Amino acid sequence: MKKLPINPPITFTSLPRRNPCQAVTPQRRVGKSGFVNLRVLFGLLVMLAGVFLALLSFGPATAGFAQGTTREQMAVALAQALAIQPPACVLGQEMFNDVPASSPFCPFIEELARRGITGGCGGGSYCPNASVSRTQMAVFIFKATEAFHIVGDNNTAAGTQALQSLTTGIDNTAIGFQALVSNTEGQENTAAGAQALLSNTTGIQNTATGAFALLSNTEGSANTATGDSTLASNTTGNFNTANGTFALNRNTVGDANTANGYQALLHNMTGEQNTANGLSALLFNTGGSNNTANGSIALSSNTSGNRNTADGFAALSRNTMGSDNIALGAQAGANLTTGNNNIDIGNQGVTGESSTIRIGTASAHTRTFIAGINSTMVSGGAVFVNGAGQLGIQISSARFKDEIKPLGKASEAILALRPSFSVTRMRLIQIVLLSSAWWLRKSKR
Repeated sequence: MKKLPINPPITFTSLPRRNPCQAVTPQRRVGKSGFVNLRVLFGLLVMLAGVFLALLSFGPATAGFAQGTTREQMAVALAQALAIQPPACVLGQEMFNDVPASSPFCPFIEELARRGITGGCGGGSYCPNASVSRTQMAVFIFKATEAFHIVGDNNTAAGTQALQSLTTGIDNTAIGFQALVSNTEGQENTAAGAQALLSNTTGIQNTATGAFALLSNTEGSANTATGDSTLASNTTGNFNTANGTFALNRNTVGDANTANGYQALLHNMTGEQNTANGLSALLFNTGGSNNTANGSIALSSNTSGNRNTADGFAALSRNTMGSDNIALGAQAGANLTTGNNNIDIGNQGVTGESSTIRIGTASAHTRTFIAGINSTMVSGGAVFVNGAGQLGIQISSARFKDEIKPLGKASEAILALRPSFSVTRMRLIQIVLLSSAWWLRKSKR
């Protein structure tokens, strides 16, 4: 066979032995677009064809390829040509008995084996130091080309095993180790980070940015997770937004929650339509819904309370099961635990109370000014303030009377009257005489 001229000659043994762990950063794009697909596929075929043509310039088919290149070196060359960045080997779980986990070639050899490009040399061995023949190299090239498949429409993948299971999903973007690795039919998902959206299969319109973000999501849709382990336990929950490390970390099926801040809504599992802004806001909420917490550790102890609003540092921080409470200000309502329908503004409240409004703190607020009261006439009873600052009305029958006013000097004339016995006696005699006359007339009839 006539040798093809190669200038300068390629001699693989002359190449420096670099650390195989310094793999080329993976960059690949898959998509239906003819231009993109043909460009990627053509580039791959040109690369492999170049390697194959180089092989033809060396000896008979039984001779070692590239004058002594070993199988372990070939594994690194193929892995880097395919932009593969393999995970490290695990000690005690090696795939081949002659390739220990400590070998720098082990990750590349095992990754090619996982992708079906190589099966070893038989008997559970890989024969890493054996020379590669042209026949073996042809098999390597064929299987490598077969393993590099293009599926779906307008998908982008960069990272080991990113979008590896994709079948018909479209418009997905996966960047990072095992990002969207299980996705099959999901659409319009974006995953950036190691194992981001790892378990997603059919969920759509999810965005995960950060290692392990939306890690367990399978069918949930329209979720946004930004930060390490955000929404990591979510499986089928929808319309959730989590920004901050561990935000909504344990949410599983809860919908329409918003968490901004480290560990915000961390323990929420089934609660819905909660909003938490701040460090550990609504931290222990599990099933409570329609709560709003703005401020660090606001409503942090709430577990199942509903429709609470806490605005301020540690506002309603001890509330566990109370509902329909409103707290405004730093530590406002912080003493409330299980009470309902309370409003605390600038006041820490009282443990266990319900249906109470507290404004201000006695030790801090000594004067009150309320506009719109002076010179404004209204009907109704007088309002009093007791020593504890509680407002109320006086309990009296006076509220049922009209035109009540002080007696003043009018009482002097009443007190000046003196009873007359003669007047009283004459009146009594008149009554007796009239009664007797009436009785006599009746008896004669």
